[in-house]
Amino acid sequence: MILFLIASVFLFSSCAEKVQYRNVYVPVKCQIPEIEEPQYIKPSENTSYPDLLKILLENYRMCRVYSEKLKQSMEVCK
Repeated sequence: MILFLIASVFLFSSCAEKVQYRNVYVPVKCQIPEIEEPQYIKPSENTSYPDLLKILLENYRMCRVYSEKLKQSMEVCK
């Protein structure tokens, strides 16, 4: 009886539904255009605070412009 029970457990567990994975290739609508990365200004250690603030503001401006260009380039491919 116990042998039958053990055999049935192995039989039914091997028939359980198994997950199968498939690779699906999705075609890309278009190639996203290359956007030139900004050349951020690196302050030196002895930069004065007013100059450091100017550098940080300029880097922030470049970052915002870069972000906007990336958004626009991704909108092209929607």
